[in-house]
Amino acid sequence: SRIFGLGHGDYRPTFWKHFTSWCKMKGVDVPNKKDTLVEGSEARRLWLHFREQAMADRAGYYYRAILDKDNTHLCYYPTHGSMMHGDARASLSQQPDTLGPACDGIEMGHILIDDDAERRNVILTCLNTSYGFPVIVPRLGNKTPDFGAAGSGRSFTPQTLRRLVYEDVGMGIHVIFPIHWRSHLHDGEWFIKNTPAEDECRKEGVPEKLVPFKTFEGNKPTNTLLCDQLTPETLGALVALYEHKVFTQGVIWNVYSFDQWGVQLGKVLAKGVLADLTAKKFKGGHDSSTNQLIARYRAVLGR
Repeated sequence: SRIFGLGHGDYRPTFWKHFTSWCKMKGVDVPNKKDTLVEGSEARRLWLHFREQAMADRAGYYYRAILDKDNTHLCYYPTHGSMMHGDARASLSQQPDTLGPACDGIEMGHILIDDDAERRNVILTCLNTSYGFPVIVPRLGNKTPDFGAAGSGRSFTPQTLRRLVYEDVGMGIHVIFPIHWRSHLHDGEWFIKNTPAEDECRKEGVPEKLVPFKTFEGNKPTNTLLCDQLTPETLGALVALYEHKVFTQGVIWNVYSFDQWGVQLGKVLAKGVLADLTAKKFKGGHDSSTNQLIARYRAVLGR
């Protein structure tokens, strides 16, 4: 709306004149200008409805103008932020069911926070794809508040990004581009730019182009177990702890944690290797790498 000059409180004479004509066309009384500022009022609802329609009409006008110059490319209407956050829909005049038909479709530019625990990505994508016109996500943005970083934020973790992309692909989005924030932007940064981690990398002599790939983001919960002495008891307790952890995770995720076909196959194959390690005569029969390892082991034992 700010690009097209339809600010949240845009009461310029020409725009109000258009609003008056629109009300008459709808067969409703023109409300008092002050009443349109009252949240929840019928006048306010009417004013916001007009602004959304005006935005769609203007989008259609620009769309046709673009096609007159170049009709070889698709043209999607750009949205920004989350239409479900606060009064964003009202302040931006972003209503998919009117904007989508005005062009070739909708471009989503929503910004997600942290690991998107609210599942806002799924909700917004469901909303925008439910109208039946194409939707693309060329600005899949994320900000994680981090007051130790420039711009007070950083961006996706690999795990979060992978999940968000899969969510969008699963709902038919065919164009997806995550955006990388830099520290010169006021609302966040991508990865480690201008953070202490960046300086640590350079001290280690890491080439500049590899700095983003040689840095831990930090602030990830971990467990550190300290034992006064390594004994059969402490080692057994450690193994039991992780077995219980795997079992508990399996119960929560509804999977059988110990039904691992690869591990089971490894045990079957190991029996054959064990037999060849102790046999009086080695006949081979494995792959070349395994045969050489068995032969080397038998040679060390003088077999």
